[in-house]
Amino acid sequence: MGLTSFLAALTLFWALVYLAYRYRRSWFEERSVEVQVPVILWRVTTRLQWFEKAREKRMLGRIGGICVALTVLSAGLYYWFIGGIAYKRLVGEASQNGVVLLIPGLTIWGTPLLYFLLAASIAILVHELAHAVVAGMEGVKLRSAGLALFLVFPAAFVEPDEDSFNKARLSSKLKILAAGSAANIILGALFLGLLAYTLAAPAGVVVTAVEKGSPAEAAGITPGMRIVAINGSAIHRITDLRASIRPGENATLIFTVVQGSVTRNITVFKPAGRRLIGIYFKPSGTMLSALSTSSYEAILNIVNWSYMINFSLALVNAAPLFITDGGKMLDIYLRERLGEEKRAAIPSYTLQTLTLLLLILALAPMK
Repeated sequence: MGLTSFLAALTLFWALVYLAYRYRRSWFEERSVEVQVPVILWRVTTRLQWFEKAREKRMLGRIGGICVALTVLSAGLYYWFIGGIAYKRLVGEASQNGVVLLIPGLTIWGTPLLYFLLAASIAILVHELAHAVVAGMEGVKLRSAGLALFLVFPAAFVEPDEDSFNKARLSSKLKILAAGSAANIILGALFLGLLAYTLAAPAGVVVTAVEKGSPAEAAGITPGMRIVAINGSAIHRITDLRASIRPGENATLIFTVVQGSVTRNITVFKPAGRRLIGIYFKPSGTMLSALSTSSYEAILNIVNWSYMINFSLALVNAAPLFITDGGKMLDIYLRERLGEEKRAAIPSYTLQTLTLLLLILALAPMK
């Protein structure tokens, strides 16, 4: 789907939602659905007692402290990654890539957009669920919770009771705010482990298709061949194969392939004008080998997007920025420690401004 088609479909969708809400508002209100174009909110104000009962689970008592530690770690990783990119741009290292802001319909569309939305939905749902669980553990009541849609971004939200939250101890407030980023970095680590397994190819990679007119076809590589080495280096992961084929330069590649019971070498010449040699493949030697190529690629995309989105959400939300949980944690901590809002405002505003400048520098297009 191109940008024009995407924007047309998005406009039509929100126009229909607006008309439905305008003429059938009572139907929406009966189901606790609120529409404020371009946002749809579905609030749940009942059945929140489960989260409040989490306080009775003593085995969960240490989770809040772990959440704070993981969020501080995430903030540190933010400064390491984003600060590193900003510094290299500042000193003129033009080869350093910047941060790409993912915007549906602009920087991401088509099939990747579907994977992005699925992974984002999971990440946001887990993020808000973590806030709700820790709030219940700390004895803070919830006013409502629910799901939301902003333009095309699926989301979830938790609204603690303001009076209950303000009366809570400093440690409780920090634990509740830290829970979301902590849940995302844990989920990101799990998906990173799954990604490592998804890319693993202990028995090489199996060629599933060959592009017509490609260097691979000209050399005689055919579907069903198993590539076990390139230029004498064994292929244990899909990334090993990709690393062996360098774009932008002439390359003579000697592929060691297995077909049936026969092992032989095939020489492939890749001209500088091509990035790839024209093969499609999947791992061999894992449970994923039995999957069809389309199923494997779908799993790989979901795992990869989930890993990237969860880590990105954890790092940015943990950083002390003006609209993030990290920023709220910084404000609350300084107000409690300094005892006066005005005294806390200066260091809080200064640090959050510097943190934002690092992000802007990392996002700025390279000249």
